Amino acid sequence: MIKKDNEDLKINNAPNSGKIDWVGFRDHYHAIIIKPEFETKGYENDVISDKQINININSKNSIAPNETNIYNFTIVVGNQDISLLKSYNRGFDKIVAFSGWWIIDVFAKAVYYTIPFLHNIFRSWGISVILVSLLIYGLTYPLTLKSMTSMKKMQSVQPKVAALQKKHKDDPKALNAEMVDLYRREGINPLAGCLPFLLQMPVFMALYQILWRAYYFQGQGFLWIKDLTQSDRLFMLPYSLPLLGNEINILPIIMGAVMFLQQSISSKSMVVTDEQQAMQQKMMKYFFPVFIAFIFYHFASVLSLYFTVFYALSTWTQWQMSNSSKKSVISV
Repeated sequence: MIKKDNEDLKINNAPNSGKIDWVGFRDHYHAIIIKPEFETKGYENDVISDKQINININSKNSIAPNETNIYNFTIVVGNQDISLLKSYNRGFDKIVAFSGWWIIDVFAKAVYYTIPFLHNIFRSWGISVILVSLLIYGLTYPLTLKSMTSMKKMQSVQPKVAALQKKHKDDPKALNAEMVDLYRREGINPLAGCLPFLLQMPVFMALYQILWRAYYFQGQGFLWIKDLTQSDRLFMLPYSLPLLGNEINILPIIMGAVMFLQQSISSKSMVVTDEQQAMQQKMMKYFFPVFIAFIFYHFASVLSLYFTVFYALSTWTQWQMSNSSKKSVISV
């Protein structure tokens, strides 16, 4: 990242003019910032490879032949600690950005500060992550409940939908008209099941970024987990398994089991009207939990910990809904 008059500049090989504020590089957890303590008039990039780049900063003052000069730089190397970088009062904290979308970045930074606050109280990074999961689930619970209620209503009218599809199989226009009328009579909004999930997507994107990149999880253990930034590695095998390697990671397996339980509870209330729907339901029940467990298998254990707790809460809500005779009253 290069800051020029408080503006981020993209890396390219063309000469660039103007005053340079500072130059910075970062990875998941660390950053290096170089600030020239002299007037600059531009810079040039020389991209060596995808891992190396030379940046030549041009001084505003020229040097005569055989003349020497001293150029001072302030160099900061370390964790992407927003509070520490802010303490320099030079805009170095701008290098810590969790998303290009401001709304996601704002939410991510709110979580970034919340987790250490909880850690100062409970003295455990793992418990802090669990509490944040409880907090986020509580905040998004109305949307989750609305989505589940809408999906349950949609399932309840599936036999009527199937009858209409059979009746108007050669007349799509009439089918659409009767479907709209059916949903109106039953008080169903077809978008209500998906819209709450879409509204929660920025939250999940922000959480993924903060849990994946927050430096303060480095080297911190919880229960059997030795390092929350690594997979939980309950033990190592003397041989490698296909696609999984030689690590036995428990949290992704627990997460997959929780999702399987949720899908099983959900499928009990579903009304299957055709063979294709039955196949889709079976795939969601068996394939999706395995797919998620595989995706998370080598992720940082802090991600698996957060989402395991979140899905467990979601499963509890699903179970309550399936066993409640009153759709509108569900307690947590």
